[in-house]
Amino acid sequence: MGAWQLDLADGKLECSDEFLELIAVERSVWPGTAQAFLDILHEEDVQSFRHLLSDEGGRPLIDIELRIRKPDGQERWMHLRGDRLSEGRGGRDTVFGVLMDITERKRLEEALRESVQRKDEFLATLAHELRNPLAPLYNGLVILRRMATASAETDRIHAILDRQIKHVVRLVDDLLDMSRITAGKIELKRVPVDLRTVIEHAVEMSRALIEQGQHRLDVALPAEPVVVHGDTVRLTQVVANLLNNAATYMSKQGRIWVSARARANQVTISVRDNGIGIPPPMLDRIFDLFTQVGNTDRPKGPGLGVGLAMVRKLVELHGGEVIATSAGVGKGSEFVVHLPAAAATTVEVPPSNVGSERPLSGRRVLVVDDNHDAADSLVQLLKMSGAEAFATYDGISALDAVRTQRPEVVLLDIGMPGMDGYAVSRRIRENAEYENMILVALTGFGQEHDRQRARVAGFTHHLTKPAGWEALETLFASAVSPASESPFRLESS
Repeated sequence: MGAWQLDLADGKLECSDEFLELIAVERSVWPGTAQAFLDILHEEDVQSFRHLLSDEGGRPLIDIELRIRKPDGQERWMHLRGDRLSEGRGGRDTVFGVLMDITERKRLEEALRESVQRKDEFLATLAHELRNPLAPLYNGLVILRRMATASAETDRIHAILDRQIKHVVRLVDDLLDMSRITAGKIELKRVPVDLRTVIEHAVEMSRALIEQGQHRLDVALPAEPVVVHGDTVRLTQVVANLLNNAATYMSKQGRIWVSARARANQVTISVRDNGIGIPPPMLDRIFDLFTQVGNTDRPKGPGLGVGLAMVRKLVELHGGEVIATSAGVGKGSEFVVHLPAAAATTVEVPPSNVGSERPLSGRRVLVVDDNHDAADSLVQLLKMSGAEAFATYDGISALDAVRTQRPEVVLLDIGMPGMDGYAVSRRIRENAEYENMILVALTGFGQEHDRQRARVAGFTHHLTKPAGWEALETLFASAVSPASESPFRLESS
């Protein structure tokens, strides 16, 4: 750390030996002027430093990071701090401060940024590569369910396969969501929402896991709406993760209690269980990323230790807090979410799935995917549901099929070699004849910037693989006649 003092009137810069050592200048050749210091600054930082010392930019405290060039051409990062004194030596304006070399810190920060970027890119690629094989697996399961002769044994096997596929999908989604939340890339879509509806949806999402453990679930909700100003999807995710956590860390035939209540300016959601409990030392760590409760008698549960960390982050984004309590090992636990109450207003009601009993009946659907198993299994499933479906496996063939077959809906993969899905969509939208065609991005890429790219490329909807059959039926049921509405409306699930 080097000390310095600058006379703002005449530009005289006095500095300590340590200051000169940091900038690698011998005292015998140091002119002792502010201009001499400006001369060794990186050109992009000169103006910033001048402004700080000027009358317009002048402030009592100067705090700036600058780059300097040493005589050997080496570039170093410096942290310059100083206090501006109006009554300095001889009544003249003076700045007195210190200079520190922060090059190593800046290198570590850059390495950390690169590491985070590589992690995000890896997770996105991992999600894509996992979702691609999951799509034909899920399609095949639905086909088998429809083809197989009903029996208790086949129903049991189908239920096992369905649970395990959904479990892998949930792990992938949790990893990506946690990465986006940590990076500050989650934007809440706030509306007035009734927490009773949120809890009902969360219970439905977690029902399979609760039933698998043969647990008893008691839900206590008030008769009047419990309204918050929040993101319906994310709040449902909060409650579902708490329910999944309770169902996971509990022996067979356990019990879970869920309740919600409003008090003055705050609403509360409670999820309580009689499961394995939480050791007192873990109560402060339970919401940390990749943390799981385990002991010598009982190994850690399944999953990645992401769910509760996501709960805390999402609750905090809503301006609330979540608290975990437990009387100890074997004595159950309770998670209480506190959220700010919303002023009485109209609550958003989720749109109902209006459509025919067979929303795909008679639809002409083109499926485009370089994964033949995914394309062929989806075509078979669409045909079983009454659609007139056909497949192609690359972008050029897709454009030919659009021209010759005139599909009403195109389910289009993004990550194809050669001409990807974005390019195919843009080419289709260039032709006015196809402006009302419904284009659905059915892809393993599901981050927000992927949805935005889909919107720009002209897609009508965006679904991540494996898209549940219910999601596809809902999409077709809600899809209006192509001629009645502009197609450039993006939805996702």
